[in-house]
Amino acid sequence: MTSATSSHPGKIVLAVETSTSLGSLALISGQNTLKQLTWQREGSHSELVTKSFDELMKSLNLHLQSIAYIAVGVGPGSFTGIRVGVNFARALGFSLSRPVFAMNSLHLLVHQKSLETYRRPVFALQYGFRDIFYVGEYCLAQGITTNFIEVQKPRAVVARDVIKFIPAGARVVGGGLHALETLPGGPYLGSWSTDLRDTTAPEACFFSKTLVGISENPPLTDWIHTVPLYIRASEAEEKLRSCAD
Repeated sequence: MTSATSSHPGKIVLAVETSTSLGSLALISGQNTLKQLTWQREGSHSELVTKSFDELMKSLNLHLQSIAYIAVGVGPGSFTGIRVGVNFARALGFSLSRPVFAMNSLHLLVHQKSLETYRRPVFALQYGFRDIFYVGEYCLAQGITTNFIEVQKPRAVVARDVIKFIPAGARVVGGGLHALETLPGGPYLGSWSTDLRDTTAPEACFFSKTLVGISENPPLTDWIHTVPLYIRASEAEEKLRSCAD
């Protein structure tokens, strides 16, 4: 488990991201990450997210009431991981009577340091399951140097069709690139641009960049309307549906 810290007073946001095998929690004030905890988990994040939350709050000597609202990555990604993160955010939102800032995890992924000054469109690509991939397109907002807007919403595509949605030469980030390269039946890779500095998984601390320009008036919702972004049915549901057909 790793952490990064910075000191800054003000309105505190608790951010959570568990859509991939990298889980993370962060406390954010303004554009600064006060502290982040990360962990790797191939299975469910449920055993670590609550423990990490307690550790995070105690390390900064903060009380629950210090949290102004919760930010959460709602997917797409690991179905189990998404459920853990969203349910955690919903539970806190309900118990603390706090609003929630929800963002899809592909959109969150592009809010990383290596892309802060990248002016061309960026495609986020993550692996789903079997030969399914999630892809979305983003670009920097005019006048806000670190905030990306969504050009194309996340969609689920099969491996052979990924190259149809991402043009040659485009910048691509996300763990889906490695999965495409190693998936049996390939290669499916196109002539895309990458950077060794790019992070392949979204992190909770990336929310500090998404809130630039909207930190005083973010588009909040309540815990009831904070829902996972699965895009397609889970593998178990697909099997049940095929049996019914």
